[in-house]
Amino acid sequence: MKKILFIITTLLGVYNLTAQVLYTENFNNYPVGNIGTDYNGTVPGVGGWFTKSENKPIYNTPLTNNDYKIVAEANKGNVAQIGPLTKKGEWTRTLFRTDLNTYWQQRTAGNNVFKCSFDLYVDDSYISSTPSSDPIRINLYSKEGGLTGFLYDPDHHRFRAGFDFSRGRFNYEGGIYEAVVVSPGNPLQPPPMGSWITVEMYIDYDNNKAYFSIPTLNYTNVKNIAFTLELGGLDTEGNPLPDDSPVELVFFYTKSGDVDGTFYTPKIDNINLVAQNTVPTLATTEQLAENFNLYPNPASSVVNITNAENMQIQQITVYDVAGKQLSTQNYNNETDIQLNVEHLASGTYMLHLQTNQGTAVKKLVKK
Repeated sequence: MKKILFIITTLLGVYNLTAQVLYTENFNNYPVGNIGTDYNGTVPGVGGWFTKSENKPIYNTPLTNNDYKIVAEANKGNVAQIGPLTKKGEWTRTLFRTDLNTYWQQRTAGNNVFKCSFDLYVDDSYISSTPSSDPIRINLYSKEGGLTGFLYDPDHHRFRAGFDFSRGRFNYEGGIYEAVVVSPGNPLQPPPMGSWITVEMYIDYDNNKAYFSIPTLNYTNVKNIAFTLELGGLDTEGNPLPDDSPVELVFFYTKSGDVDGTFYTPKIDNINLVAQNTVPTLATTEQLAENFNLYPNPASSVVNITNAENMQIQQITVYDVAGKQLSTQNYNNETDIQLNVEHLASGTYMLHLQTNQGTAVKKLVKK
């Protein structure tokens, strides 16, 4: 028995050295009702959360504290809710906190991977007669600027992640986040409408990388951060160094449809901030994609698809960047393929290569 207790104690000690829960919030310790009393983002409300609102001035729509609430959710207890926004001219709503660095500085030495996880309610906001785009963005900031970010686009039931950053802002391509992570038509199908999903974002300060993960979909991606992360201190001449320690967590919601009526209503729960010394394992889809080679790429008429592992391909499906399926071609367990892309218009496409090991996704540029 003593040996068993020793093993358990040792394992718990190892866990404590590799993962520290710095902050957790499930909103169950607060009564149902408004979170804030100040929609200018200066006076903290319940639990230290700030609320900041903005409406489009031309509509003269009044602001209200009622847009940020703690509500009871079936099978989850209390959760935080932004909105619903029901009036024309209602525009942006921000729920945020600015004390992350206080928790981060309490970490054990060596735990230089920052993990932020949360549960997000996902649903559809599409109304056929009214163009609308009601995304919610979840961003992490240091005092130097943006660190990483995640976006849920309910119009298309699609997830995006910001990985390639420049100091002070996220790097956009065409006004959108860098990566379409999960969307209809993607081998990693999004969760059902009206459900909850857990999202994880990691900042690896020692190796200058950002990770994005959806555990229930077995999806993890990693990118190098475009600038060198610093954790403060002084340089050799005694001058202060930049400090990219996490400071601010922001839930930013936008209602773009200038009409009356409710679209998507974001809800958030189970927020956890953790310091650890490990990073998530890359998902199977990412590993498979690394085994395949496409050339030429960009291609004008034919692209060669090869792999060094002699993995057999049963099917190739072509999608555009919006997730629309364009074509499907079946194969008899072939390892080297010449795919005719002459019929495709110039642009960027995603090739989904179905193998016995899973689906690999490769980007193709058509001249």
